[in-house]
Amino acid sequence: IRRCTIDGANAGFRAMGLNQTVLRRLLFDAEASAAGLQNTVSPKEMGMLLESLYFGQFGSKEVSAEAMDTLLLQQIEHKLGGKLSDVPIAHKTGEDDGLSNDVGIIFADEPFVICFTGHDTDVYRWEDLMRRAAFDLVRIQQ
Repeated sequence: IRRCTIDGANAGFRAMGLNQTVLRRLLFDAEASAAGLQNTVSPKEMGMLLESLYFGQFGSKEVSAEAMDTLLLQQIEHKLGGKLSDVPIAHKTGEDDGLSNDVGIIFADEPFVICFTGHDTDVYRWEDLMRRAAFDLVRIQQ
């Protein structure tokens, strides 16, 4: 964000068709957050973005592959991947006080996109729901 600037990132989001995903402050800026400046993300838009990566349509096949490889390196695995140690997941997590997100592509027998964004929630219970839902959706394919 510091490199691209908030305005630059938002312009890039709009160019990608992400109109509801908006940066209004730096991440973990408690002062700006207390002043009511909140970033927003749209699960639907994240799903569309992940689908474009999966189909190699995010800029180009090469850019899509590089982005996918980066998402596969995610090290925070207690959310979507909490019960799926045997299934690759290309995903991006997010967290702050009272919120937890994880959006990704789960490479089950039939790969699928799944997006969870929770705000003003019981983070422990929300993350447990993410784990159980991802697990159940993979297992019903078997």
